[in-house]
Amino acid sequence: MFAKHTAAFGVVDSIDFLPYNYSQKLMFGLFKKKDETALLQKKYEQLMQEARDIQRAGDMRAFALKTAEAEKVMDEIVAKKKKAE
Repeated sequence: MFAKHTAAFGVVDSIDFLPYNYSQKLMFGLFKKKDETALLQKKYEQLMQEARDIQRAGDMRAFALKTAEAEKVMDEIVAKKKKAE
């Protein structure tokens, strides 16, 4: 199934040395669909980092626009969490 790989500890023939649940996650976790709120949270964090960088550059107008965009994403997150409850 897997080719032999040399490692610091010797030759490894397969991934049999991994615990079952970890190898299960490794194989099937690749195709798992991410939670929509988690994706929105990641987008919010990215927008806030961009806003921080813009603010440090001194462009307050662009900072305000980027922060407003991030707040809209946060509103979506809150709405989805309330809907889920």
